[in-house]
Amino acid sequence: MLIVTSAKTPDKAYDGYYSPARVMKLYYKDEHTSCVNYLPNTNKEGFRYYKLKKGETCVLSRSVPVLVLAVKGSAAISEGLYKGRILENGDIVLATPEMQVHVLSDAHSEFITCDVNTHTPLCHRFTTDLLVRHMSDAGYDFDKLKMNDRIAQFADLLKKCLSDGLNCYHFNTWKKEELMLFLRAYYSKEQLAALFYPILSKNTDFREFVLKNYKSVGSASEFARKANCSISTFNRRFKAFFNENAYVWLNCRRRENIENDLHNTDIPFSELTRIYGFSSQAYFSAFCKKHFGLTPKQIRKGR
Repeated sequence: MLIVTSAKTPDKAYDGYYSPARVMKLYYKDEHTSCVNYLPNTNKEGFRYYKLKKGETCVLSRSVPVLVLAVKGSAAISEGLYKGRILENGDIVLATPEMQVHVLSDAHSEFITCDVNTHTPLCHRFTTDLLVRHMSDAGYDFDKLKMNDRIAQFADLLKKCLSDGLNCYHFNTWKKEELMLFLRAYYSKEQLAALFYPILSKNTDFREFVLKNYKSVGSASEFARKANCSISTFNRRFKAFFNENAYVWLNCRRRENIENDLHNTDIPFSELTRIYGFSSQAYFSAFCKKHFGLTPKQIRKGR
């Protein structure tokens, strides 16, 4: 039998862990920093940690979209689209390259940034592009989230580890997954859609592309080739925008439009065959027979 007893530990035994000012020793630091997996603070991937004194400025936006976590103090945005807005301790905001987020520190302030994109997984079954259907019609106005206790604790430990020099690719990957999971777990999809709005809104071109071209393709795989992406990427993006399987949606729209054209227009059958991507009029006729119970000629004759 294993019996565990606890004994009171002197408070100072915890000083090294909880003290915000103390940097803990990183053993074999040269081995870490010389490793091919080590990420310098100038790298566009992973986390970056910024410490600003009063009156200092820096650019938080990078060549890729980043989440900005304000972990201490406050700073005013001094340039870019949202000049004059304030980032305060506990704020989370998305900064894209177009925003040009330059900040001027009002006092000692600290920020952590993390690169993201529309396919960043919030968990293994939910990527950020699936937030599209939860976007508000109100648009975007530098929407921010406030850190809850879990993310504040996560950010505090993260900045200490980064200060220690623990900044390898694998550490960044694990911590990024942890941050995304916290966002997924503790905020609504509507809140997250507002946070990620600047990169989600760029994907609305995909919807326009689908609606413009769906009549001229015969399958989801052909659509994917037309969109210059893999079938898996196409299906994932399609599901995010239309909340339906691409194959099912395409067949449904195809049936609706063919039926409408047969009933309400005099477009020749040969032209309808071409418009809807059938290889021959025989295949077009078989499609109509299968889905409407009648051939195109019979449908036209009976209208």
